[in-house]
Amino acid sequence: MPGWRLDIGDIPRKNSFPFRVESIYYCKDKLIPQSKRRWDRFEVCLRLSSESGSTEDIVDGKCLKLPCPNVVWRLPGSAWEMPRGAVRDVISFSCSPDVLKIMETLGMKIDRAGWHFVMTEELEVLISRLRSALRELHTPGATDAVDWLCFSLMGHLLFRENTPAAEPTEEDRIRNISIWFRMHFAENVSIDEVAAANGMSRAAFFKAWKKNFSVTPSQYIIGLRLEAAARSLCETNVSVADIVREVHFAGEYMFYRRFRQKYGMTPGEYRRRYGS
Repeated sequence: MPGWRLDIGDIPRKNSFPFRVESIYYCKDKLIPQSKRRWDRFEVCLRLSSESGSTEDIVDGKCLKLPCPNVVWRLPGSAWEMPRGAVRDVISFSCSPDVLKIMETLGMKIDRAGWHFVMTEELEVLISRLRSALRELHTPGATDAVDWLCFSLMGHLLFRENTPAAEPTEEDRIRNISIWFRMHFAENVSIDEVAAANGMSRAAFFKAWKKNFSVTPSQYIIGLRLEAAARSLCETNVSVADIVREVHFAGEYMFYRRFRQKYGMTPGEYRRRYGS
């Protein structure tokens, strides 16, 4: 999906919530070119993934290199430079500088330019709901929902940063991997690379996974792809062939076979029965 920026500051709100988003930017697997800019607004940028696994910026003359996922806080007056272009998955939003003053009165102080964070189920839900709200901006109250979701994201990230970090347990690592699978199931997933990124060998990962799930990692990913395909069949008119490619399934024959095993009917029958 190409990147896009949307200005929503002038869209009327139904309430007087002070944390208003003025613009929002989103891109997935898009090449972001090198850039240099001094910021006059307040922007929060979540870099969910990068082709190199990390991001690098020059902030007020100092190098800031962070593993993904990470969040950076671009404050008014700060100078940011991205020395090299990179393919990234990014969602960011900007607000008036006045928002910072209100945040400080609530104890939401930003004392660093950015940090790495662990993707939790709560964060995953907030990001998913934000993406859904952006698709429904034509409906009443959707812009108010965007304001609240962005504020909730800021609060969640700031709260987790101020909470003493504990060494992740084996169960924590498996939970984080399962969350990662839910966000990246439509990509070419390397289980060995995911295990290594979470500090586990292949054998240790499979042993720990078996303690927490009754299906193998591959079966878990296939289930996620089938569920995404079923949603597309219900909510869109996209052809089955395109859906197979979108969810990264290994061919139409295998897709039809697996889909019938899971849902007891063909994709066409499923669409006729449950399609809107």
